[in-house]
Amino acid sequence: QYGLDLVTVPFNGASLAVNSTIAGHTPIAFTALPPAIANIKQGNLRGLAVTAANRAAALPEVPTMAEAGVPDQEAETLNGVLVPAGTPNEIVNRINRDMVAALSLPDVKERLSVLGFDPVVTTPAEFGTRIKAEIAKWDKVVHAAKIRIE
Repeated sequence: QYGLDLVTVPFNGASLAVNSTIAGHTPIAFTALPPAIANIKQGNLRGLAVTAANRAAALPEVPTMAEAGVPDQEAETLNGVLVPAGTPNEIVNRINRDMVAALSLPDVKERLSVLGFDPVVTTPAEFGTRIKAEIAKWDKVVHAAKIRIE
């Protein structure tokens, strides 16, 4: 659809992909923001787009995929705290309360923003719903693309 002729080059970590792109060995990199932010700000890399629904607070000048002309390509990396199934609700709720408190601290918010993270604080039930929605979304992609484990 977009006329791209790309070859996947697997790297053992984002920093290796970023360094390869800076050095000109690979022409483009798809990576999470934290390993790339400093290099984008220093001018070593050019941020073309973020795959999130909204621009990243750490890189407000970098458009979303939709703004860059590629709609329906939203993909975000979920980070969360998980516990084993069967963990008592009182423990789950305490962990959630403590995480909400920590993520509400101004210095924590600022540090996470600098790293490219825009924390979204939810309840355990809301996060579970989000995980299920992501599984359903990516299940469709995997089946449509006929992706197989090798």
